[in-house]
Amino acid sequence: TPKTIRVLIFPHLGPNPIPQGKETVLDHFSLGSENTCVESEFTTGQTITTASTFEFKATELTGPVRVHCATSATLIREHGLIPIAYLGDFIISTVATSTGHKRFQVVLELPFEAYVSGVVPTEMPSTWPMDSLKAQAVASRSYALFDLAAIHREPVSPDYDLDDTVQYQAFLGLNKVNSRTDEAVTSTIGIGVTYGGQIIKAFFAADSGGFTETPYNAWKIAYPYCPSKPEVYDLDLVKSDWDFEFTSSALEAHLTTLIPKEKHIKDLRVSRRNPSGRAADLVVQFEDGSEDILWGPDVRSALHLRSNLFQIEKTLDKYKFTGKGYGHGVGMNQWGAKVLVDSKNWTFKQILSFYYSP
Repeated sequence: TPKTIRVLIFPHLGPNPIPQGKETVLDHFSLGSENTCVESEFTTGQTITTASTFEFKATELTGPVRVHCATSATLIREHGLIPIAYLGDFIISTVATSTGHKRFQVVLELPFEAYVSGVVPTEMPSTWPMDSLKAQAVASRSYALFDLAAIHREPVSPDYDLDDTVQYQAFLGLNKVNSRTDEAVTSTIGIGVTYGGQIIKAFFAADSGGFTETPYNAWKIAYPYCPSKPEVYDLDLVKSDWDFEFTSSALEAHLTTLIPKEKHIKDLRVSRRNPSGRAADLVVQFEDGSEDILWGPDVRSALHLRSNLFQIEKTLDKYKFTGKGYGHGVGMNQWGAKVLVDSKNWTFKQILSFYYSP
């Protein structure tokens, strides 16, 4: 286990949602602590100033700096984003945008297990059973260790190891940290999920809808330790049903990146399903009589559906999607972990063994 990890906490310019739901390019922000912090030059370590509050403006920063606070510090961003408290060192630099303007890049360097402690309550409610929280702690630790190993083989950036978005794992610093999730993390230190003697990418999702999915069917990548299998709890214990309705025009608007712009949809139906029941392929029929095949996960993403475990019913000019589950369905089912503890008194090791065994 590494001692520290470097997490990009802003900006995020891609499609990945972050814990706050949105992000903006920042050219100023403030940082404050109850105790004195030290600002130093990043390359030389020479002290610039000591203070308890800082105001940073991109136009005034001449080079990368490190801000070390002995205790937690709160970072306040503009545009109404919620303040987040962090424990660790802030590495602050600027990069130029395509228009030539400077924007901030802020990386948090913190102890690895402190990172895991921030992830667990962001990814799972802290009120859930302790063994489900322990399962989440071990899964999150394993997931991060796998990503670090992969990154160190081919670095994603020389400046940071990963970011705080769901591209990796959601991380809200100290904002949701509490005694129960801290206990789940500290009581499982040193425990990870392995396959063939190697740490695994321990995928997890909110709700499998009754049947887990393989990484290959979700993203066309193969990991043998995340099988597709039926859940073993009473499915009535989890309310996973959902439905969304689209008019033909709304459907076309959402699928604009998947279908030719000049064509209009006449019908859309599932043509192939995976063993989990999820939509693998869909046939879209156009008004000119031509057809095309769309990949299920692409349709789910374009339509912002909770999962691709759905049925489609067309009535007049409307398409109704009725489905189950929430998320990609690969690896540990978080709601399943809760229910398996509540209804079967499973331990975290039993949960992990079930979801990460072929």
